[in-house]
Amino acid sequence: MGLLLAERLARMGLQPFNTANILRAARQVEVLVHHARLWSLALAAPLRPLPRTTRVLAAMCGAAAREDFFSHMFGTAPEEAEPQHVRAFYGANLAAELHLEGSHLEAGVRCATNRDPAFAARLASFLDMLALEAADGGGGAAGSSLAGDTDTDTDAEGYQTVSEGADTDTDAE
Repeated sequence: MGLLLAERLARMGLQPFNTANILRAARQVEVLVHHARLWSLALAAPLRPLPRTTRVLAAMCGAAAREDFFSHMFGTAPEEAEPQHVRAFYGANLAAELHLEGSHLEAGVRCATNRDPAFAARLASFLDMLALEAADGGGGAAGSSLAGDTDTDTDAEGYQTVSEGADTDTDAE
């Protein structure tokens, strides 16, 4: 496959056809196949609930980009890409969520490379909260939030949701 990819790229005038580019293309194919296998294994069976002590910070891209990503990558229905499905999945384990502009890939790259100030600030606050919970002997998912940054609500099913931007310094109840 690497040979074919390198040949096609060379015919398109994007790179010379040589050994180094053939090997690079082969590695790129290997990485893609590896990730495809990981996704297949992860989605082959229903996901188990998270342990009660697991805390989650969910960063989500814009609605249209999120729907497009999940429908093309995983064949999900449009409503399955909605934030309430993420909230329902994580339940009380969801410590905070952040909504970012741009596509799923753009938002992920900005977060992973520390180029999104809102994400960097939220991540620092999230990590500080985890350190405080660990120091206090806490660590349970229920009953804590990122103080000063979030609002918490409980929906009809009893899931606690956390949203950005409120000015509160009380724990979720």
